[in-house]
Amino acid sequence: MRFRHPRRTQPRATSRTPRRGPTTFLCALCLGLLAAPAAPNPSGWQTYFRAPGSGQRVSQYEIELRVSEQEKRRFQVPGDCPELIQAAAEGANQWGGQVEKSQWWKAETDCRYSLFLNHHTGAPQTDYVSGYDFHNAPLSMLPLQRQCSRPETAPLPCAGFSRATGLHHLLSTDDSLDGSAANGNGCRIRNGAFRGWVRFADGEIHCKEDPAGPGFRIVAIDYSDVNGDGFLDAVLRLFPLGPRHGRTASILPVTRRSPEGAFSVPEGMPLL
Repeated sequence: MRFRHPRRTQPRATSRTPRRGPTTFLCALCLGLLAAPAAPNPSGWQTYFRAPGSGQRVSQYEIELRVSEQEKRRFQVPGDCPELIQAAAEGANQWGGQVEKSQWWKAETDCRYSLFLNHHTGAPQTDYVSGYDFHNAPLSMLPLQRQCSRPETAPLPCAGFSRATGLHHLLSTDDSLDGSAANGNGCRIRNGAFRGWVRFADGEIHCKEDPAGPGFRIVAIDYSDVNGDGFLDAVLRLFPLGPRHGRTASILPVTRRSPEGAFSVPEGMPLL
């Protein structure tokens, strides 16, 4: 996937914690949930997240969570992520009111994202992604349709990544869009955002830019070899724009096997 050392991920800041949705896995990207690795990222990249309360951009934080009716426990994120995930699996995240449950959800999501990025410990050997300008990329270079192919030996099902397998759920279609209305040059991300309407026809994508239309923004990019194939991958954190897609963020992991090729979703990645 993508390798790079000199520059660091620059996610957008927010302190708002989104509500949990049935199809959201990594709403960690919902701007307040920027996760950090539980161990040093083998790719050499540092991932950042937002500290609870202050919203400060940090590489680790401490959070106190209720684990029973009478007991609270302090966790270090990402250092205590295995213990935190285990406590959540045993039901500790069900205690307390809405605020406390939101704190649990943030910490748990940060940890799951950290574990996703650092599932494989080997350092990637090939990097065709870190030098690419995703903030000004043609849409045709990115995987647009949902993909869910994985080997039978993969430990986790594709369902867990239902919102992290393509841009389709963030693009609004307009079937009335014809050649005269469409703008081929408009089918691209500009300065990290795309807003407008699309139509898929004859294997091609046609677009009409609309500054007030629906779309998405790239809020951060993380780099790691998420599937352990030796190629650096990029994980785009995407936040929807406009009222049509709610306020649920998602991720798009992408990779490629040649310097000039289009990007695809990495095969066999862990679906946490």
